[in-house]
Amino acid sequence: MKKLVSATTSQMREIDRVVTQEYGLQIVQMMESAGRSLARLCRLMLDGNVEERRILVLAGGGKNAGGGLAAARNLRNWGANVEVALAVRDDSLKRSVVVQFNVLESMRVPFVEASTLRLEEILGFDLIVDALLGYGIEGDPAAEFAHVIRLTNESKKPVVALDIPSGLDASTGKPFDPCIKASATMTLAVPKSGLLESAAAGFVGELWLADIGIPPEVLLKVGLEGENPFIEDDLVLLHRKKKAVAITA
Repeated sequence: MKKLVSATTSQMREIDRVVTQEYGLQIVQMMESAGRSLARLCRLMLDGNVEERRILVLAGGGKNAGGGLAAARNLRNWGANVEVALAVRDDSLKRSVVVQFNVLESMRVPFVEASTLRLEEILGFDLIVDALLGYGIEGDPAAEFAHVIRLTNESKKPVVALDIPSGLDASTGKPFDPCIKASATMTLAVPKSGLLESAAAGFVGELWLADIGIPPEVLLKVGLEGENPFIEDDLVLLHRKKKAVAITA
C-alpha cells in the first residue's frame, strides 16, 4: 500500500452527507458492513474462535452504536456469549440504531446499563468492544460515557474500538479526558487523521481499516485521492501498535 489518504472530522461529515444524500447509501447498510468487519476483527483478537468467549459491547446512541450492535449479533451467531452495556436510555437511540437494538432483543441478548457496571464485572469478559462515541466528539466525554471508559481502562482487558477510540479527537489525535485505550482500532472507510498522529499512539493500538461500501468516487468528490486499499481484502491492517507503515495523505 503506497499511498493512503486520511480524513479530518469535517471531511468525514461531508463524506457521510454525499454518500447518503447523493448516492443513496443507507446508514443501516453501512452499519451492517461495519458490524460484520468488527466481528471478524474480534474473532482475530480471540485467536480465530469466539465460541463460548465472553464479549462486552459498550454502546452509545449514535451510528457507532449501530455498528457495535451489528457486531454483537454476528458474534452471538458465531457462538460468543455477548452482552451489551448501553450508556444511554434505549428510548434515545437513533432510529437506525433501534433496528439493531430490536434484533438483539429478539435474540435475547442481555442488555445492562453502562452506569451500573462495576470493575469486577468487566474483569469477567475476554474482550470489550468500544462502540460508545464516534468521530464527532469535540470535548471531554459526558458523565454517562466517562464512567465506563474509566472502568474499561482500569480493567486492562483487551479492547477493540470501532472507528476511533471513544474520547479521541478524530482530527488532531488529542485524547480528551477520559479516552479509551484500545488494543486495536478498526476505523471505517478512510483513516481519521487523528489516528495517525503521535498524540494518539497510546490509545489506538493496532490500526485496521474496514470497507463499509462507500464508493471511491465519493472520496474524490470531497478532495481525497489515493489508492484503493481494499483491492485484496475488505479488512486491512495498517499498522501494528507503534510500528507504523508509511501512510501519506
